[in-house]
Amino acid sequence: MEKGLIQSMHPAETPMAMLEKITKVLPQLKKFVIINVTKRRLRTFENKIWRKICGPVRDAGTNVWRRKFNKELQEELGLAPVTSYIKGQRLQWFGHIMRRSEEETIRAVIEWQPEGKRPRGRPRKRWLDIIEEDLKTVGVEEWKEIIQDREKWRDTVLAAKTLIEL
Repeated sequence: MEKGLIQSMHPAETPMAMLEKITKVLPQLKKFVIINVTKRRLRTFENKIWRKICGPVRDAGTNVWRRKFNKELQEELGLAPVTSYIKGQRLQWFGHIMRRSEEETIRAVIEWQPEGKRPRGRPRKRWLDIIEEDLKTVGVEEWKEIIQDREKWRDTVLAAKTLIEL
């Protein structure tokens, strides 16, 4: 899905038009498990947009124009990456699901434990595994109690959305 989005970006498009395209896709991404390749592609795309918006910098030593490094962009803008926003959206959706009644289909699907033997090899990551990883990066261990308190959960989601990862 993200490959089509990045390929549909025309190099001559304005940075604001690029930002509009990616903000249309962001709400849909919260439902998916984002693998490392996708994270890297999103960060690359995001840095490309910010480089176009911020422009080049004149190197002090050689007096030549050059692109800004990723670290320079991060320090100048002070913004959380788009992947943090997606994590926050995913946690927000998770809180919404877990506050529903236990008879709801979606909640039953998330809490379902399969029976029988697992296939050989490393188990595939489930959506719940990704959610638990996201919560660990924010520093939340006992999420089952926090999730019922909307204010605390809202603070947790906000912390995830504004988390600047290295």
